[in-house]
Amino acid sequence: MSTSSERRQNLQRLQRELKALMNDPVPGVHATPLPANMLEWHYVIQGPEGSAYQGGYYHGIIKFPQEYPFKPPSIRMLTPSGRFEPNQRICLSMSDFHPETWNCMWSVSSILQGVVSFMLDNAPAIGTINTSEHVKRQLARTSMQTNCQCKQFTELFGDLVEQWRGENPESATQQQQQQQQAGGGGGSGVGGASGELEGAGVGDSDLRGAILPLAIVLFVALGVLVWIFMGDVMIKPGAHTGAGGEL
Repeated sequence: MSTSSERRQNLQRLQRELKALMNDPVPGVHATPLPANMLEWHYVIQGPEGSAYQGGYYHGIIKFPQEYPFKPPSIRMLTPSGRFEPNQRICLSMSDFHPETWNCMWSVSSILQGVVSFMLDNAPAIGTINTSEHVKRQLARTSMQTNCQCKQFTELFGDLVEQWRGENPESATQQQQQQQQAGGGGGSGVGGASGELEGAGVGDSDLRGAILPLAIVLFVALGVLVWIFMGDVMIKPGAHTGAGGEL
């Protein structure tokens, strides 16, 4: 187990790496630690030009152990890419799958470069999947819309989201409409049902016309249940008397 002094030194190492990464960023990669947790970093890889991932934005997480840099981190990619299984640990020589090959001289920058390189490769490994280039391109087109459904992503990479919206106004408008529909669909009761019916092209008069027959059926069914119950209550006293006579 590491001591508090060692953990403090390890955190200082990550702070230095953050500063170095800000001064010399990995091309096409954005990375930042959580404000309240220096051991958890979030990154976004912009799909390299000329690849099946071009135009895509791929959000992932690197979790460093308290013993970093003497032990390797775990690496995941959250955004569906067609290369990595979403939110599953990726087996890399610089990940926690292979502590025996870890080099403590590696940094956040070299880890990010390794993820990009492995993403462009086709070698199978734990945490990877095999899909066609067509699927990868489809996922690239919808990647930012998928990312924007994650509150943490929009909070950490708000500038990137705004840049994407400015460059892709039609896709951004579609994404915002989907969010609004999802918010409306989350409602319950008559309001939510009415919204769904209006979305399907059903007007107020049609809605009343559909509800009225249903109300009549329910009223008649309730009357039948009451009649059966009252009849049962009137019969039971006689049955008890008869039983008493037999006794």
